[in-house]
Amino acid sequence: MAKRYLKIPVFFSLIILLFGCRNIQAVGLITLGNFYFYNNRMQEADYCYLSALKTGCYRDIVVYNLGTVCFHLGESRAAMEIWEDFESEGRTYLDYCFFYNRGLLKYESGNYSDAFEDFKEALTVNPKGREAKFAVEAALERISSHSAENDTENSRSVRHEDPPEAATLRIFDYVKQNEVFKWEFQESQNSPEPRDW
Repeated sequence: MAKRYLKIPVFFSLIILLFGCRNIQAVGLITLGNFYFYNNRMQEADYCYLSALKTGCYRDIVVYNLGTVCFHLGESRAAMEIWEDFESEGRTYLDYCFFYNRGLLKYESGNYSDAFEDFKEALTVNPKGREAKFAVEAALERISSHSAENDTENSRSVRHEDPPEAATLRIFDYVKQNEVFKWEFQESQNSPEPRDW
């Protein structure tokens, strides 16, 4: 009997905490939205994130998640509009993901110079982000090839990005060569040499 009475107050106190405290309510809605997102139920995820946005808590996380849902659904314009409201609250991993994803969106839309800036910002937040390093390289290649195409084709006046300076390209080449050496060196240390017994 005692256990039965203990469960009921604990259950009701959890419900009161969940719906009484805005922080806990926001955490619950964000978690539920993440569950729906990873199960590819975007409409339910969107509803949970919008409900969490109304609580006013964890606004940076909710805005990022809402934009990610739109990005996942292929609604680029809606994702960019939502991500304009993003204000960093000092969460390093979230800031990295935000700048990287926004850079990807800009890259896919052909805005390579703005994508390059977002990828650089992602690397400023997390200098060890490998995917951002590769994305910076890809954006630089697109910018340089796009500017070369615009120089050869003077048919229309099309807005083109300024090519990166030669010094910037040399720095990225040096970093790339240095990191490849480090990765190869670490892999060679980790893998034991085969021995012939």
